Amino acid sequence: MITAFRVLLAAGVLVLAACSSHDDSADVPQKGNSVNVGQRTVNMDSPAYAACSMAGGQLRLAPQLDGSRVGMCSMANGRQCSEASLMQGLCKA
Repeated sequence: MITAFRVLLAAGVLVLAACSSHDDSADVPQKGNSVNVGQRTVNMDSPAYAACSMAGGQLRLAPQLDGSRVGMCSMANGRQCSEASLMQGLCKA
């Protein structure tokens, strides 16, 4: 009688354990195609990002005096170029 009770108890525990739902996917950080820069994002799929990366720099948004933001490529040697200049080929790495 006691062994039957233990078997039923073990089966009940297994059923309850199998029915529990712990979502592990909520703990995994999500991947995206943009880099957070302050409150703004830089689209990593843009040609300017690709050109800046190929030149060995990092694309960031630089605040201007009028409050707007302009994409700037910061090179490893300290030089900075606007993304427009970089795309036109006016800025050399």
